[in-house]
Amino acid sequence: MGTHRSLTFLLLLLGLCAPGTYVTATALPDLPRVVALSEDAMPGTRVAEVTVSCSNASGSPNVTLQSTEPGHPFNPIAISADPANATMFLAEVTLHACAELNARKMNQYSLTLWAACPGEEEVEERLFVQVTAGQVLRCDTPFASAVQASKPQHSAHAHPPGPGAGACQRL
Repeated sequence: MGTHRSLTFLLLLLGLCAPGTYVTATALPDLPRVVALSEDAMPGTRVAEVTVSCSNASGSPNVTLQSTEPGHPFNPIAISADPANATMFLAEVTLHACAELNARKMNQYSLTLWAACPGEEEVEERLFVQVTAGQVLRCDTPFASAVQASKPQHSAHAHPPGPGAGACQRL
């Protein structure tokens, strides 16, 4: 009876380890956990570049990004193929064209990346983007004159550079 049980166990193990009997998960081997980003960073700035590793070359992976903060300043993930390896892809997180970072208002974003290659299990990983104070002078509240405390004298606001800056739409 003991030999039969041991033999059954060995056959079960061999079946689990046999090639083609399991589904592998997509991998994000070089995803950083924390990235520092200056509030002076320009729209389009690369925040993180991540390798997406698939076990087969049957197609491009699907990588999506979600933030816990509504109206986050990040673009949808851009995917490109690695010319040196058919099972590797580069996923890039960049700042949105309307991105206005302010470390005093929001100093950390929590991003979740979901990645899945065709025929493979989806993987979910976290990326934290810490926004650091920049060198640009920011005045979030108007200055008040010493003579007239109720009347604002100066107010500075950040505006995205370039044509159509006022008509910026979030995706």
